[in-house]
Amino acid sequence: MNAIATSSEVSAERAEIVALARELARRELAPQALALDERRPGAIEAAWGLIAEAGYDRALLSVEDGGVGLDAGSLLLCLEEIGSGDAGVALLVLLANAALAALPRERAAQIGEAERWALVPAPPERLATPARIALSTRADGRPVVAGMLSPALGALGADGIVIVQAGEEPAVLALAADAPELRIEACEHQLGLRSAAAARVSLSGATAEPAPQPAATAAA
Repeated sequence: MNAIATSSEVSAERAEIVALARELARRELAPQALALDERRPGAIEAAWGLIAEAGYDRALLSVEDGGVGLDAGSLLLCLEEIGSGDAGVALLVLLANAALAALPRERAAQIGEAERWALVPAPPERLATPARIALSTRADGRPVVAGMLSPALGALGADGIVIVQAGEEPAVLALAADAPELRIEACEHQLGLRSAAAARVSLSGATAEPAPQPAATAAA
């Protein structure tokens, strides 16, 4: 009986969170779709303020870590609703959650309230692209990252980025947008979701950390 009651409570809470996303998309995002697509001054910032106020910017993090504690399935339902208002904003929400979930709990906790961070995955070796990053190792054993990644969706205008390098020695790199070893520039050709504008990310000797247990996993 208790298990059934708990399940019902979780289902009701999920339905409420999804309904809130639907209402936010209908009332706030859809009427601003053109402004968001044209990246008019302040449009994306205003939309992100609403996203952050509702908690969707860090939905996967636990409540103890300043998040909402949603599971991935619930977040996807919310993204579907947000995307009905503006697909680019939905992508920004996905990238922000993926970025924070990839970080260790203590680093994710350092991300300021309502800041927008974006995950920038490094392409696998088998993918034929000139956009590459290279990892080397300092004398103290810490990985150093250099190179360029493009296109990085959602990185333009972000407060910071999280780069995840897979492989035998995975590493994660979190950099604020104003870090001296980071340059973020608009791509000449955009990919359609212009509110999640693509950028060219250039790195010059940024120090990464060995990939730890991510925040979302640690909180589970």
